[in-house]
Amino acid sequence: MIRAEGISFGYGNKTILHDVNMQISEGDVVSLLGPNGAGKSTLIKILLGLLDPHTGDVYLDSKNIKSYKEKELAKKVAYVPQTSYLPFSYSVLDIVIMGRISYQSIFSKYGKKDKDIAEECLKRVGILELKDKMYNELSGGQKQLVLISRALAQEAKVFIMDEPVSGLD
Repeated sequence: MIRAEGISFGYGNKTILHDVNMQISEGDVVSLLGPNGAGKSTLIKILLGLLDPHTGDVYLDSKNIKSYKEKELAKKVAYVPQTSYLPFSYSVLDIVIMGRISYQSIFSKYGKKDKDIAEECLKRVGILELKDKMYNELSGGQKQLVLISRALAQEAKVFIMDEPVSGLD
């Protein structure tokens, strides 16, 4: 499902990733382990198409990730970052509903189906009671559960999470 071929990347004169090859098939659960600064988050960003590798390519379903349109990719891959800063305060439900954006047209509104999916995702992670709270007022662990709920609301086949249990008890 996801294949990386010959990925190399660095910052300045420091090479972080050198000739990385990997294949992740449907149903696989993969964990990247290594010390801080080893390139785990960098590799994740490359797999998501957020960073361009210096060399190599990433394929999703045998198609180069660079050839996907953003909405098409968002329907296939959900991402939970290590941290998330929001300059404006939104309710928890609003944040989770944002995971449905790839199913909207530019002028459409979120509908009942989107709200129902968002509430079901909040329920699945055990925080439905927080739906009307403001995201910026939550604890770090609660924020992480909201981001996981948002990823679930995307209904993607692939979930890429960068330290998804940081801040969770």
